[in-house]
Amino acid sequence: MEDRDSLIETNSLNGSSGIIDNNNNNNNNNNNNSSSPTASSSAPAAAAGLDFIDDHQQQQQHPSNRSQLLTVSFNQDGGCLAVGTANGFSVHNLHPQYNLSVERSLRGGIGQIEMLFRCNLMALVGGGSDPHAAPHRVLIWDDHVPKEIGELSFRQIVLKVKLRKDAIAVALRDRVYVYHLADLSLRDKIYTADNPYGLLSLSTAVQDMVLACPSVTMGHVRVELYGLRKTMLIEAHESTLRALILTADGKKISNIIS
Repeated sequence: MEDRDSLIETNSLNGSSGIIDNNNNNNNNNNNNSSSPTASSSAPAAAAGLDFIDDHQQQQQHPSNRSQLLTVSFNQDGGCLAVGTANGFSVHNLHPQYNLSVERSLRGGIGQIEMLFRCNLMALVGGGSDPHAAPHRVLIWDDHVPKEIGELSFRQIVLKVKLRKDAIAVALRDRVYVYHLADLSLRDKIYTADNPYGLLSLSTAVQDMVLACPSVTMGHVRVELYGLRKTMLIEAHESTLRALILTADGKKISNIIS
């Protein structure tokens, strides 16, 4: 059945494009067609590297003090900080020593930026008064190109995007979509209670994905254990959830109410 709330559009560059795994320096290419009836092509599979490589840093730097700050976020291991501004984004290595790894000037603002560990793939959502892209689109950015290599488009504003090596999850106001990262085919759709803060969390340190988001009942939490094909419903609170996060191994969850 076609999902009228989610429109997937993907684009690949030069026939194929992949993420560089700095552990073995191999390019991973995936040309599988999406199972969604609205998918048009494929996107690359993901593999985390040891360091963030920037081949174009000297060519596209712009003064950070000219940029209005829109968003900041850590990568999955806390070793990098991604910063979205009114005219692009930057990535800062924090460990083992600080350095500015990447700084990109774009045609508008970036309101959300989600890294995938330290590899060249990330998810971007436009933001600010002059967004780089409409806020209902998730852009898949490959910094080795560097440009967008695919996108997910929705009929609602994207409130949160989360990445792991095999999946990308997107939170809208009343539902969560989960896609295979290799080809952006739809894996799961989860209805939630009103979720104005885009609460969504993924485990990142285990092979079998664990996902947490609001349930359809206000204050309750839904946990999907994909490895066990099991759903857990937690009657956490009676009022609206304000924050929600899983540990990296998916074994513990923390939540805050308004």
